[in-house]
Amino acid sequence: FGLISALGEVDPSEILATLRSGDVEWLALALVLAQLPFLSQALATRGACPRPLPYGPVVLLQVSIGFIALAVPSTAGRLALDIRFFQRQGVPATSALSIAAIDGLSGLLVQMCLMLATLVIGVGSVEMNLAVPGDVNVDRLLKLLGVLAGLLVVAAVIALALGRIRRRIVARVRPMATEVLQTFRGLRSVGKLVQLFGGNLANQLFFAVALGAVLVAFGGRLNLSTLVVVYVAAALFGGMMPVPGGIGVMEAAIMTGLIAAGIDGSTATATALVFRIFTFYLPPLWGWIAMTWLRRHSYL
Repeated sequence: FGLISALGEVDPSEILATLRSGDVEWLALALVLAQLPFLSQALATRGACPRPLPYGPVVLLQVSIGFIALAVPSTAGRLALDIRFFQRQGVPATSALSIAAIDGLSGLLVQMCLMLATLVIGVGSVEMNLAVPGDVNVDRLLKLLGVLAGLLVVAAVIALALGRIRRRIVARVRPMATEVLQTFRGLRSVGKLVQLFGGNLANQLFFAVALGAVLVAFGGRLNLSTLVVVYVAAALFGGMMPVPGGIGVMEAAIMTGLIAAGIDGSTATATALVFRIFTFYLPPLWGWIAMTWLRRHSYL
């Protein structure tokens, strides 16, 4: 809410009125759609592992990551749980790390390809304009997000400039990169690659469709290409921020994208908040149950 207030002149009463006006049936559908990425992400994780994995426990692994994401940045939490899960499946620690890295890198690659296809190549019709009405100060939010990104870049540059830190980073990353390449060479099956990249692609599309369903519930509409751009851009930016689950940052970024696509401020704010409730703040409830089950059955 602190980031949202940085926009300025967004009337809280209008946001509350918009939230109350939401179509219950569309919101219920959006809640269901928001859980489908767990299924597609599990498919991608199975594709990243050269060994066969039981699909059910892998789905529960993805659900449990939603619980861990509340405590630590989502990438770190996913990496830690993936490594532990693969180790329990008999995969050596170094191979488990490389499998988790391949899973994450393939997702990032799919996101970048989607942005390239929609914004550069022109697949689909994307209509976004930052010259939005004066009741919402998008420029202020963009500056705030830019400052956060700049601080992150400066911290990385300082770390690399210090010789001792740079040597420690290189010493840790080089063996990991080598192991990732070796593991990726082991994924020679076309089926594995289809699972890996197809699962990650379906993951992004499910999130975009869920975002669209929430938007429709509040009376707005955007085509799929624009929804993909809004969500993927927010996810890429949120992933750069050292904040657990991109709390606050993701909401603000999604809201900014929706406003740039022509959605009014109150509708964009309500949509961003409810979408994040469905995809981030509620899943830890069943994520805790999933993690308990996995630990009880020695998967974690």
